[in-house]
Amino acid sequence: MTVLRGDLWRGADVSKGVVLTALVLILIGGLVLAIAANVPGLGAVLLAGIAICSLVVGRRIAGVAHYGRNSVSNHALTQAVLECLPDAVVVFGADGTIETTNPAVERVFGCHASDLIGQHISVVFPNEERVRRILLEGAPNTSDGTAPATLLVTARKRTGEDIALEARVNSVDFNGRLKAVVVFSPTDDGKMDNRYTEELIRDLERTTNELDKLAYVTSHDLKAPLRVIDNASKWLAEDLAPHLTDDTRESLAMLQGRVARMERLLDALLELSRIGRMDLDESEVIDGSELAREVVLSIEIPAGMHVYFDTAFQNAHLPRSPLNEILHHLVGNAVHHHDEKRGEVVVSFTDSDDHLTLRVSDDGPGIPAEYREKVFEVFQTLKRRDEFESCGMGLAIVRKHAQVGGGSVMIENSEGRGTTVRVEWPTPRLPSDASGQVA
Repeated sequence: MTVLRGDLWRGADVSKGVVLTALVLILIGGLVLAIAANVPGLGAVLLAGIAICSLVVGRRIAGVAHYGRNSVSNHALTQAVLECLPDAVVVFGADGTIETTNPAVERVFGCHASDLIGQHISVVFPNEERVRRILLEGAPNTSDGTAPATLLVTARKRTGEDIALEARVNSVDFNGRLKAVVVFSPTDDGKMDNRYTEELIRDLERTTNELDKLAYVTSHDLKAPLRVIDNASKWLAEDLAPHLTDDTRESLAMLQGRVARMERLLDALLELSRIGRMDLDESEVIDGSELAREVVLSIEIPAGMHVYFDTAFQNAHLPRSPLNEILHHLVGNAVHHHDEKRGEVVVSFTDSDDHLTLRVSDDGPGIPAEYREKVFEVFQTLKRRDEFESCGMGLAIVRKHAQVGGGSVMIENSEGRGTTVRVEWPTPRLPSDASGQVA
C-alpha cells in the first residue's frame, strides 16, 4: 500500500511554527514587563530568547516555503506524467466513486474525463462484480515492493460497447483515506480467450474435486450406516424368530430389501461419478471372443435366456475398457428387463473407417418412443421399483462412457416388441510389433 505523507509533514511543520511564534510573543511581553519593572539582567535574557526563537521561526517559515515550492513542482511533474501516459488512469474512492482520471480515458473509454468524475464504478464495470468487489474492499497491498495486482476485465465504453482491458490495481492510503488507483490498458481478444479458458479450467478442477469428495462420501460415509441397519435387521430377525408374525417378517424383509436397493444405488452413483476421472487403459485391445466371455460371465443369466455375439464381433479387435462396462450394462438390461421366461439377446458388430458400431438387440417388451431418450437419465425406470427392482442407472452410465470416449449411444426406432441399442465408438489404434506390422 502506498502512503502519501506530504500534507501530514507540511501540517506538522506549520504547527511547530505557530508554537514558536506564540513563544516569541510571550518573551516580548516578558521583556516589556522587565523593562517597566527596571530589571536590566532579566531584560537581557529575554532579549536573547527572542532572538533565538525568531531565528528558528525564520528557518521554519523558509522550510515551509521551500516545501511548498517543491510540492507545486512535484504536482506539476506528476500531472505532466499522467497526461503523457497512453493508458487510462482512474482513481476510485472507498465508496466506488471515480475521483480523478487522466486524459487517456477519452481514448480508452470513449468519453471525456469530466464525464466519468463523480460517477460510480458500475458505470465502467456493469458486469464485473469481481472487479467492483476488489476495488471497493481494497486492492492487494503492494507496500512490500511487489507489482500491483493485474486483472483481465471487461469494461463498457460510453457507446455501450464492451472492451477487453488489462487493469493494474494499487491501493493508496491518502491521509488515512483508502483509494484505488487503476491503470487500464487495452488488450487483445486472445488474452480474454485465455482468461476465460483458465477460469473454465479452474471451475472444472473445482467440480472434479467436489466429485471426488462425493465419491468418497458415497462409498464410505453413506454406506457404513446402511450396513449397520442391514446387520441390525438380520440380528432382530434371528433373535426374535419365535415371536415374529407374518407382518413383522414382511416388514423386516422389506427393510432389508430397501437397504440392498440403496447400496446398489450408491454403487451405481459412485460408478457414474468416476467415469472420465479414472485412468482406463484404452490402449488394451483384445479379441471380441474374449470380450464376449468376460461380459457373459459378469451377468447372471437365468435359464431360458440366451446371449449371442455374432461372428464379426468375435473376430474383431476391440478395446477392453470401457466397452466391457458398456456391454455389461446393455446386455444386463436386456436380460433382466425381459418379460418372458425365454428370450434372446444378440450383440452384432460392424466396422467403418473411423468408428465401430455395436448393436445390442433383444426380443423383449420394447421401449415406447416417448421414453427412448428419458431412459438415459439418472435414476429413470419404466416400472415402479416395487414392481421391478432396478436402480435406473445402467443406461446413464453407458451414455456417459460414450460421451467421455468420443462416441455416442441411442435407441433405434422400432415398432412392436424388441429394442435395439446402437453404440458408435472411435476405431481403436491397434498395437504394432517392432516391424511396424499390426499385431
